[in-house]
Amino acid sequence: MKKTPLISVVMPVYNAEKYLVEAIDSILQQTFTNFEFIIINDGSTDSSADIIESYVESDSRVIHVRNKNQGISSSLNHGIKIAKGEYIARMDADDISFPHRFEEQIKFMETNKDIGVCGTWVDLIGDIRAGEYNRHPINDEELKVRLIFSVCFVHPSVIMRRDILVSTNNYYDPTFTSAQDYELWSRLKDYTKFSNVPKTLMEYRILTTSVSALANNSKTEKRYDLISSVSNKILSTLGMVTTVEESKRHYKLGLNSRLRSGIYCISTLGNYFEKMVIANNLSKKFSDKYLRKYLAEKYAYAVIFKAKKSIKATRYFFSPLFFTGFFLISKKMLSKKINKVKISYNKV
Repeated sequence: MKKTPLISVVMPVYNAEKYLVEAIDSILQQTFTNFEFIIINDGSTDSSADIIESYVESDSRVIHVRNKNQGISSSLNHGIKIAKGEYIARMDADDISFPHRFEEQIKFMETNKDIGVCGTWVDLIGDIRAGEYNRHPINDEELKVRLIFSVCFVHPSVIMRRDILVSTNNYYDPTFTSAQDYELWSRLKDYTKFSNVPKTLMEYRILTTSVSALANNSKTEKRYDLISSVSNKILSTLGMVTTVEESKRHYKLGLNSRLRSGIYCISTLGNYFEKMVIANNLSKKFSDKYLRKYLAEKYAYAVIFKAKKSIKATRYFFSPLFFTGFFLISKKMLSKKINKVKISYNKV
């Protein structure tokens, strides 16, 4: 009798022949072996189907689902609905999971029954930010504060309890052509706790042709519309009603890459953050401690980037909020350098 898989790996594929073999191999070589590998072929027109079929023939864990092109969200929902595992593990067709990824995540989830969604730290590869790395926090309250502006997980590194998705009817929104993970986390935060395994367990590829990179192109308003629809909904739970100007500023604050434009008013930014803190104190939706810390970091980055555009902005270097944010950023950067040395030492 075939053993019921504990994990259902769900990976959407669309014309991914270039990196597909690496991605599939990295899953099939996991030290934790009790999983099924659901590959949703979303209408590929390249050799992706042939590559997937070659694995179906050699490994019974691989399930090839052929669909007409419907998009990432619909593909993921299809995979989740046919999954047999207790856990849903995400994977993308151009990333690489390290051999112990599932072993580490399952050990963490089995030990922490209150955690419903768990990501990992990742190293970045590709043609945009190769050599960098992502180290999201591990604390539930700190992660959820980050949702006010952006994501708190590296999407393909995530493992989720399937029951939470099914029992609460929280699937990916098919209308989101990008940022579908951000929208899902914004809903799931009310049903379960979040965490990240504080270990690097994946190589996350960012390409100029990636969905998120293309969606972030300044020539399109689609990315702004999608992300703002989520962040504005979160802010409304605090009792905040944002103006169009505030909504655009909030979007720029989401990522440092957007903040670098320097097109914002620092004094107005401070007032906006104070408005957010007051609203949260009344609604009690997020941790006051972590919200204040995160806003201070955002403020410090905004001042630094603005100062590079205008010397007048240097006067904000003497504000208490900047000092607090700069201290927190410096502390994190030092910690990253120390961890990088440790990782290099361990590799040797």
